[in-house]
Amino acid sequence: MATTLRLDIEEEYTFKVIGVTCADEGARFCGNVNRSLGIDLAYHGEIEAENRAGRTTHAIWRHEDLREWTLDVVWNRMADGAMIPVLQHFDFLVRVESHFGDHGQELLKSLRLVRNVTSCFAVELEKLPAAHHLDFD
Repeated sequence: MATTLRLDIEEEYTFKVIGVTCADEGARFCGNVNRSLGIDLAYHGEIEAENRAGRTTHAIWRHEDLREWTLDVVWNRMADGAMIPVLQHFDFLVRVESHFGDHGQELLKSLRLVRNVTSCFAVELEKLPAAHHLDFD
């Protein structure tokens, strides 16, 4: 009799993601975040993502504190589509990677106070089909 084994591989991410809805365009949103949080988000580059809907390009801003944490802001909803289609209701995805401690909850509270932010929520990466797009350096 044959035995069937099932292998479940769960990705474990070293970062947390917060989805943000804001009517501002990318540079203005990042400027407001910089003023509110006292950080220095700067344009970092672009990333391409491939989904069923096609290929999309998204701008990234980064603040890096080598001693504590790295914060990336990804412009999720662009004219050619969303980086992660199931999160198309979020304009921006804020990716935080902590070297020491968990900055996710305090960042979530702070982002809610940023000018023109209408909502922000923690994203459960384990349930996203395209979460690997956010695993970049």
